Amino acid sequence: MRAAGRPELVCSVPMLLTKRHILCIAVFSALSACSESAEDIALQPAPLGSPAMAQRVVSLSRSGSRLIVALGAEAGVVAVDRASSKLVPFQDLPVVDLEGATSFSPDLILVDDEPSAGAPIELRRVAMRVSATSIDEALQRIREVGGRLVGEARATAFVREMGSALATIGGMSHGEYRPKVVAVTGVDPLMFAGPHGFSTDLIEIAGGESLAHTRNHDLSGLDFETLGTVDLVLVVTVQALSHAEQDTFRRWLPSSIPIHFFPIDPETIWIEGIVEATTHLREQIVRRNDSLRAARSPSP
Repeated sequence: MRAAGRPELVCSVPMLLTKRHILCIAVFSALSACSESAEDIALQPAPLGSPAMAQRVVSLSRSGSRLIVALGAEAGVVAVDRASSKLVPFQDLPVVDLEGATSFSPDLILVDDEPSAGAPIELRRVAMRVSATSIDEALQRIREVGGRLVGEARATAFVREMGSALATIGGMSHGEYRPKVVAVTGVDPLMFAGPHGFSTDLIEIAGGESLAHTRNHDLSGLDFETLGTVDLVLVVTVQALSHAEQDTFRRWLPSSIPIHFFPIDPETIWIEGIVEATTHLREQIVRRNDSLRAARSPSP
């Protein structure tokens, strides 16, 4: 079966952070000085040489359409794909596919995949990939695509707020034991999340140690006997599972290891809800740490 008030801006991040925590430091390094507020950044003029803001946008990406809404750039959208047309701001817009997108004379077309080399040059000239598979890639996409939608200053402010919140959560695990966590995406056969992706990023930021990242390779073909110590199993699915579906996973997974079901949609998690999802996972990490600590404590 295969699975279907934020923290204030901080100017320093504990250097203990591993792997994807470093992406937050990279975000801060790429932005302007910490003494500037998000409002100050948003009011700054675009630097010379910045790409021009798009005036006519066609979104053929669900992620792209969500990003448009998050940035408040709906006014410039002239057509969307069928999936995006279900979003309230775009319900009255024309529905279009890649072949017909250029008929709306767009200066920006948001796509999940770059057009092929054989695509018309007018399409390749205005198409921009918006999909992401990890948090650091997502932050880069928001800056690049957001810069075309609302200007570099506003996109930078958006990235800065998200990066700050994630870095703050990451800093909460300072000095703690990092429970060893493995993310499972399916059973029959058993499938693990890879070392580079949103689930691994969130585990690391929330204070866990992703076994996929530790081994730095795909865990395909392994089982729980060969994985060694596992403190928590994270079942990662696109949608919340029914009780029957959860029971199927439990039958395949070791009963001796706590299981937490963690639905995240990789197409949209990096645009909306990522701070809430990371906070929730952080709570699970803390709870597991508490139980491990209690198990190690001598009986009175």
